Amino acid sequence: MHDFKVKLEESGSTEFFAFSKKLNRVFTSTDKAITFSMVMNPHTPLLIRIMLVCSNVIFQPLSRCSYHSRGDSTTFRDHVVTHKDSVAKYFGTADGVYFRERLAILVPIEETGQKSISLEFKCLSSCYKIKKVATALIFTLEDEISGNILGRQVLNVHVSKNFKRDMELAEKAASVKRRLSGEFESEAAGPSASKRTIVDLSELKFLLPQEVVREFLEGTQQFIKAKLYNAEDDGLKGSLTTCLEKVNVMIDNFASNSVESGEHDYCKRKV
Repeated sequence: MHDFKVKLEESGSTEFFAFSKKLNRVFTSTDKAITFSMVMNPHTPLLIRIMLVCSNVIFQPLSRCSYHSRGDSTTFRDHVVTHKDSVAKYFGTADGVYFRERLAILVPIEETGQKSISLEFKCLSSCYKIKKVATALIFTLEDEISGNILGRQVLNVHVSKNFKRDMELAEKAASVKRRLSGEFESEAAGPSASKRTIVDLSELKFLLPQEVVREFLEGTQQFIKAKLYNAEDDGLKGSLTTCLEKVNVMIDNFASNSVESGEHDYCKRKV
């Protein structure tokens, strides 16, 4: 409906960043301005939420380490990702866990349906607060009034001092991993090789306060999308896609059937 798309502007790519098609990941360094072009069908008022997340530990908050934030007295000193845009605003807290509490950049969109923004990273992927987690930029298109999510784009990123070297090493490691994985699957092939264990969670129920149901569902949606984005197995992709469709339906139903009530009302949601 909104045809939301995000792409990298190629100018200056060799100096400021490199994109690996093999890994579908952007490699860059600190304080290197990377410009993103965002396009969507005009529908006002809209905003885009830009957030750095751990793609493999989805609920882990990300903020700047003490080394890179020392001496910084700005109001956005905790943000790993910064911008140089006159209308964009910083939002969230360093310890925010829920989607709308986390550190993010909010970018209002004009009626033209187009926007470019330059972003810089202030910490390396090796910093102690980020180390050992895979990071990704999430661009979420939202209705500014209702807060409904209208679209989302995910871009894997890695930040290091020598990003070109690290990209080459990562691509070589991925090639070796795929080769070894193929050899293992060939050796292990048998009648049950294609079977996947499915855990039935249809009876799992939660009693949640109404005001956190949406955050819970959106967090679940974000988690499944991250797993689906990195999935290589077709069977796993199919299972995750089915789960994502069900969660999307639940989000739509909750948004349309939400009942105005006191903060002590509770909603029962079946997963």
